[in-house]
Amino acid sequence: MDDNDNWVAAPHLQHLARTAQANGLDVDQWLLQLGKNNPAIGAEATLPISMLEELLEQLDRRFPGYPFGLVMAENIQPAAFGVLGYLSQSCTRFADVLDVIVRYNGLLSSFGNSKVVHLPGRVRVDWECLAGSPLFRRHAYDYVLGSFIVLARTLLQPAPLALLEVNFSHHAPENQDTRLRLQQLFQSPVYFDQPQAGICFDRALMDQSLSHGDLSIKMTLAQHADLLMQQRQQNMTLPQTIMRLVRTMFIDSPPSLEEVADQLGMSGRTLHRRLDSHNIKFRSLIDEVRMERASDLLLNGRQPLEMAAFQLGFQSRQSLIRWFKKRTGLTPGEYRQRGNSKS
Repeated sequence: MDDNDNWVAAPHLQHLARTAQANGLDVDQWLLQLGKNNPAIGAEATLPISMLEELLEQLDRRFPGYPFGLVMAENIQPAAFGVLGYLSQSCTRFADVLDVIVRYNGLLSSFGNSKVVHLPGRVRVDWECLAGSPLFRRHAYDYVLGSFIVLARTLLQPAPLALLEVNFSHHAPENQDTRLRLQQLFQSPVYFDQPQAGICFDRALMDQSLSHGDLSIKMTLAQHADLLMQQRQQNMTLPQTIMRLVRTMFIDSPPSLEEVADQLGMSGRTLHRRLDSHNIKFRSLIDEVRMERASDLLLNGRQPLEMAAFQLGFQSRQSLIRWFKKRTGLTPGEYRQRGNSKS
């Protein structure tokens, strides 16, 4: 899917504009464009990520290397998450917060994929950015993982939040002050150039009760969130809906047509027929998601091609190379080298 099809919830773009303004960048026109004086632009409105990318590029030219995503996370408020933020505040256990974040991830943006991975004695919350330039993705990872920690600490008070580790798929920042700022925010070991970005904590935290939880309020807010999700899905075409499902279901191998059809409440034959009416093949959608992931792994990760091939659902390194070169005209190594020369 083209980046022009991707959107972000308006409050996050407004938050970036305010952060830019606080750092001395004249963004009055941006704030007007984002609806500063227009009450119709509310917490549930969406805006194209191209607007956010353009503003980030302006900021990066004026303040090279400044960690805008991290600064935004440090100053995040639950209201920036709209109904998802209020829904999180109504949860009675921390495990319920994670369920809410994964279930309603689609209310925040069209390009992020969240999942919770249960490991022996620990839990990992992963987030994957599926669109945008390398500059956009780096700030997005800092912002999303940092915001999760700020929100989690707010919800858990007065109980502490002790992390086991934090992983980023992008390079370590060159600026020492930025690295120190990351340590101060996460208060745990922070690793870079990892195959998966995410936050890991002790399994016991899942059962931690939250002092401000309210089940009746949660039920009301969940109904509202479900309605918003339905409205978002109704505004999506069938191929867009399938792409979102494939991104969510694609872990170590792509989902089958039948598995996706089951999620949509139809048979594989019906889904095949409906895709034919759009003149689109299911395999082409799988390959598009694969290409998104391949680009991210090659430009923002440093794992060997054998591991990248496994994460993309290929049987071997050679299969990945053949597939990638057929689609791009470049080998994965050439693509990575060309991307690094631009950064």
